[in-house]
Amino acid sequence: MRPSLMRSASQVLRRRRGYSSTSGQPERKVAILGAAGGIGQPLSLLMKLNPLVSSLSLYDIAGTPGVAADVSHINAPAQVKGFMGDDQLGEALEGSDIVIIPAGVPRKPGMTRDDLFNINAGIVKNLCTAIAKYCPNALVNMISNPVNSTVPIAAEVFKKAGTYDEKKLFGVTTLDVVRAKTFYAGKANVPVTDVNVPVVGGHAGITILPLFSQATPATNALSDEDIKALTKRTQDGGTEVVEAKAGKGSATLSMAYAGAVFANACLKGLNGVPDVVECSFVQSTVTELPFFASKVKLGKNGVEEVLGLGQLSDFEKEGLENLKGELKASIEKGIKFANASRAPQRRAAMRPSLMRSASQVLRRRRGYSSTSGQPERKVAILGAAGGIGQPLSLLMKLNPLVSSLSLYDIAGTPGVAADVSHINAPAQVKGFMGDDQLGEALEGSDIVIIPAGVPRKPGMTRDDLFNINAGIVKNLCTAIAKYCPNALVNMISNPVNSTVPIAAEVFKKAGTYDEKKLFGVTTLDVVRAKTFYAGKANVPVTDVNVPVVGGHAGITILPLFSQATPATNALSDEDIKALTKRTQDGGTEVVEAKAGKGSATLSMAYAGAVFANACLKGLNGVPDVVECSFVQSTVTELPFFASKVKLGKNGVEEVLGLGQLSDFEKEGLENLKGELKASIEKGIKFANA
Repeated sequence: MRPSLMRSASQVLRRRRGYSSTSGQPERKVAILGAAGGIGQPLSLLMKLNPLVSSLSLYDIAGTPGVAADVSHINAPAQVKGFMGDDQLGEALEGSDIVIIPAGVPRKPGMTRDDLFNINAGIVKNLCTAIAKYCPNALVNMISNPVNSTVPIAAEVFKKAGTYDEKKLFGVTTLDVVRAKTFYAGKANVPVTDVNVPVVGGHAGITILPLFSQATPATNALSDEDIKALTKRTQDGGTEVVEAKAGKGSATLSMAYAGAVFANACLKGLNGVPDVVECSFVQSTVTELPFFASKVKLGKNGVEEVLGLGQLSDFEKEGLENLKGELKASIEKGIKFANASRAPQRRAAMRPSLMRSASQVLRRRRGYSSTSGQPERKVAILGAAGGIGQPLSLLMKLNPLVSSLSLYDIAGTPGVAADVSHINAPAQVKGFMGDDQLGEALEGSDIVIIPAGVPRKPGMTRDDLFNINAGIVKNLCTAIAKYCPNALVNMISNPVNSTVPIAAEVFKKAGTYDEKKLFGVTTLDVVRAKTFYAGKANVPVTDVNVPVVGGHAGITILPLFSQATPATNALSDEDIKALTKRTQDGGTEVVEAKAGKGSATLSMAYAGAVFANACLKGLNGVPDVVECSFVQSTVTELPFFASKVKLGKNGVEEVLGLGQLSDFEKEGLENLKGELKASIEKGIKFANA
């Protein structure tokens, strides 16, 4: 079994240039201000997965205890803590090496970045005042829009406080680069993982100037009109997503990805990795404007060198001149706001709000081959617009084993698809919505992941979810049997102890059932067991393995800590009992921390991506892929049971036995059987009603 999309997330990412062993690298604290918002939550997930982060501080005016509890369960090294409200802002910031600011309100249809100014400027001013006080030496990564104004605001605040260092303030324009790469690759018909496109100017409309004349690999296949169209699409990329989401969101997932890419570059620079170059909006002498986005070399103190523009085409020279007026006005507007004698009357509410492609990052893990040499794999996510579905869609887009990503839900999927499609990773993304598009979403799928359904709320058990979610699962599985009967089905929808038997019965009725291809995703139980064990045993979480057997609810979850590696004698019987109970109650812990406003969406998305990745590797013939899963089984007398499963080209290759159990585990095994049997029978009964 592996802690990550194969081994732990830290081991995955460490293989990229710039990652050293956890024990040998500097301790780095990253603070995210606005961590409970639409950008902040997936950004928190991605930063938790970054092995260069040792401490992750999540701050917002509300909701951060729940987000922190959720991502803290993930078995990656960063220690996570949530902070909430003005009185905890200082503690959140103290000792930070990097502060990322996605705080503020998002764009809505018809709203320009300039419209955001009056709402977000006060938020940024207040936060930067606190940064100047509590972590004046931190690198500040500004995501809050309009960046063309909020970066100058931050600079003025820091100047007044006597802490300004132009080398340490960045406007994050990485999403413009990500979009330019993606759109260029599509038009030039070249692998997106090979593409580089510098983007200069600012971070709004015509101030965004992609330099396609400098794009690599170069091509003669694009006409002048193509270049103009690509430039316009890059400039309008944010609007494209806002309109696709029909006023119900902005580019949250792709912006979170871009923010994580830039923060990772900053971390590598701080750690002394040479030749780290990203585009960013910084204090600059590249033009006559005081701030300008261009390629920047990053180092141990932030900006090491602001690089020049290079040779421009006539079209780009014209674009450069055209953007200067608007960019100058935005910069001056920010400076004027920051220097106004009166602070804002009230604080607007914050939303409880790598230079390599993601596919190159992940491909270096065992099991990843070059895109051109691997099979074409289609993955469908049913419930892609939900709390689990959205971050899961982001993570699956980043998986280089996926060539086609099909996102389905009853509403909202065109927006989610537009958002993640802008990310420069190979998978082609398409959104489908409503019953009439379900068949098209499923056709040709190799794996179908089902997070569809309603989440748990305080006081709600997984059994309470049954009556709501059982019908959803039954209908979706009926469609799977019709449109992609040979797909591997990864069931996330709760209660898994019942929904997997429901799916099996639906497939049996349709004559398509193959017990090797139906999985209940219990990976989050494994993730939690590893995390909690590592914390208690004081061992690196990246080294830990703990099998978890039984089912996926309460006492049916049985972590086998007697088989945990690395083994330790430091834990008493009482410690093992407490760890077992916490693993069993992990979902409830997050639900309660979110105070009824959510469940374990981020950690479940991560766990779902880990298991789907294992399935993809098995399909592709990677040997010795083992994960725990709830499958048809003869390990016990129960027809379905979670245990270690060896995955292969047809799904389940072998269901592995339980191994030697401790007396406590033997007792737990007997105790879980009654409840698990009842849940299985309840699912079978529902399916056959």
